[in-house]
Amino acid sequence: MPSSLKVLLVDDSRTSLASLAKMISTCPDFTVIGMLTDPKRVVDAVLSKGPDVILMDLDMGDMDGAEVTAEVMRTRPTPILIVTSLSRSSGSGHFRALEAGAVDILGKDALSGGTDDPAIQRLLHRKIKIVSGVAVVRRKGILGLRRGAEPAPVTESPQGEAAGGLGGPTSPAKGPPSRTIPPAPGARRRPACRIVGVGASTGGPAALQTLLGSIGPGLAVPVVVVQHMDREFMEGFVSWLALSTGRRVVLASQGQILEPGTVYIAPADWHLTVTARMVVLLEQSEPLHDSRPSVDRLFLSLAVSFGASAIGVLLTGMGRDGAAGLRRLLEAGALTFAQSEASCTVFGMPGEAVKIGGAGMVLPVDAIGDSIAGHLRVHREEP
Repeated sequence: MPSSLKVLLVDDSRTSLASLAKMISTCPDFTVIGMLTDPKRVVDAVLSKGPDVILMDLDMGDMDGAEVTAEVMRTRPTPILIVTSLSRSSGSGHFRALEAGAVDILGKDALSGGTDDPAIQRLLHRKIKIVSGVAVVRRKGILGLRRGAEPAPVTESPQGEAAGGLGGPTSPAKGPPSRTIPPAPGARRRPACRIVGVGASTGGPAALQTLLGSIGPGLAVPVVVVQHMDREFMEGFVSWLALSTGRRVVLASQGQILEPGTVYIAPADWHLTVTARMVVLLEQSEPLHDSRPSVDRLFLSLAVSFGASAIGVLLTGMGRDGAAGLRRLLEAGALTFAQSEASCTVFGMPGEAVKIGGAGMVLPVDAIGDSIAGHLRVHREEP
């Protein structure tokens, strides 16, 4: 009989630790091997107990979850799920933890009252299983953003969501240097790209950061992103992505006209589509594949409005959202990419796209950015 997964819990609140332990105990697949309130003891516990997965809060006094994550990844890489609530002090810190090597983030609000709620317990169990199955690697780099760094200011959109008022810095986008990769086959025969659509879920923030960095400075079209994420983290995500890539990143709002070179993020709980006149439409019809916003809804609108003038990219994530939409884009003549399994945190969404024939190319995420840059360059250099 297979042994249960060993889970280490880290939170400076004993109440939170007790609640998590109670919810985890309802699943025989997990065993809680330790509960720590002092983040400075985590590395020693990892070395002595060898957990399969760590659930960790973010704001824990003198040493936050991002710093602990970095120490774990330098010492004994272990899958980490950040379980935290939004606070003024954390800001972009949630995404600093992902930069440091954490696999995913789960909001404490989503677990509220879950000690006796089977549905919430199943949500937590599912998250732990997904995170524990991710292969993590040793990291030696420092965090991309200092703890306490102030996020860029934001304004309110018509829906009351936080919309990025993030002016694009003059410095070039950060990220891995773009390699010289030729554009996709037939690039010169394709119409010039007018818009790029991107879908992502688990592992998406880090993949998006790499994708936008590898495209380089020649991004002369709008990029529209559906990233599955809890509402409470969305504002911090927009700020972090802007700061870490050097690009103008905003939370999309109703009736907004898309501008070249800007990255638009679909707000939580709103489906986003784009008209042929580059106008954003937001609506709250039923979730698709248990997701709102849905990647499929975005991709289907791009296929109808832009056809071969669009590029579709499906990145790491659990489930199958975006696969059918990517195939529809490919059938409309668009250039379509799925992230390769080896570079994914979870190969679910891109894997489904590959299975049903929606992926024109399957590449590591940085190579997708290189290929898009090559495609944009071909048309930019034409007379």
